[in-house]
Amino acid sequence: MEKLLYDILNIDTQNPPGNERILAEYVRDALAGTPCEVALQDLGDGRANVIARLRGRASGHALMLNGHLDTVPNGSGWDTDPQRAEVRDGRVYARGASDMKSGLAAMLCAFRELAASGRRPAHDVLFAGTCDEESGGRGAQAVAEAGLLEGVDAILIGEPTDLGLGLAAKGCLWLRITAEGRTSHGAYPERGVNAVEGLYECTRRLKRAFEGGSHPLLGAATATLTRIEGGVKANMVPDRAEAVMDVRTLPGTDHGALLSRAEALAAELCAERAGLRVAVAAENNRLPVETRPDSRFARAMDRLWTARHGRPMQRVGTAFFSDASVFLRYADCDVVQFGPGERALAHTPNESVSLAACADALALWRALLADDCVM
Repeated sequence: MEKLLYDILNIDTQNPPGNERILAEYVRDALAGTPCEVALQDLGDGRANVIARLRGRASGHALMLNGHLDTVPNGSGWDTDPQRAEVRDGRVYARGASDMKSGLAAMLCAFRELAASGRRPAHDVLFAGTCDEESGGRGAQAVAEAGLLEGVDAILIGEPTDLGLGLAAKGCLWLRITAEGRTSHGAYPERGVNAVEGLYECTRRLKRAFEGGSHPLLGAATATLTRIEGGVKANMVPDRAEAVMDVRTLPGTDHGALLSRAEALAAELCAERAGLRVAVAAENNRLPVETRPDSRFARAMDRLWTARHGRPMQRVGTAFFSDASVFLRYADCDVVQFGPGERALAHTPNESVSLAACADALALWRALLADDCVM
């Protein structure tokens, strides 16, 4: 598995621009010679998914293993070359080491071993390497719209969970808020309508409205102002301003109702401030995820982990979104996240992963795919 991991880490798939087709081709070639069906799903501009299917003895009740092929940009502050896997003291350093090329490599290794064994599982097993997860989720959407989720009962995603059983994930809604007012001289602010002040007040009201609640694995919902721009000159009242808010939601949240509430709050503010106009639009809409308590794959993973380690798996939640939030728009199935990566290291300089954790993840994937009671 280590060669797979190093090779995958050494392929540059920073998004933007992505260029995931190169890695998709590598995965396809890694599965050559096994009896699985494998194909690329080309999205153009160097973007592609890779989909493999190992036919089972019966139709329906399929399992999909999913990992995304892209990473976030390297950024600065690295002590190693982020595009070259480097091993130090039992850890491998590179962009994507935790999020989530280590999980991708472990799942691919287990899937390839199952395919090469010649054993047919009870039901189909799919492997889906998807592009664009770190941005708009185009890869997962293409998988769903191609009908590849038909007959799938469960999706296991190799996102970083510190080897915990990921049973819930926050949803995400990026709100772009635009305010328009009227310019005046800074010495006579009463003659203008200050778009920056109006915009800031709108974000304060949205934050109060959307934060809070509680979930045993996820904590509270959050609404964070991540960008604000506006103003013309130090002595001019600004007539335009724009902000972006990153809203993280809990399972059970209706994103449509949340957006309607945001629009209503903006309208209330405009009614209070003559001449102010505020518009709210959703840019990234990812649903919150929660696995059903009776998920047979979650129970099986816990059973197999306990048999190997002598203790049950830790239940965890993730504040970040994954392709699960796209898949669940199209299919009613269980989604479990599990991977060797560490959540705290995702998107950071000097991102790394423990090789021992990778071995533990691979052992669990192997055991799961070999368990006829589950498959």
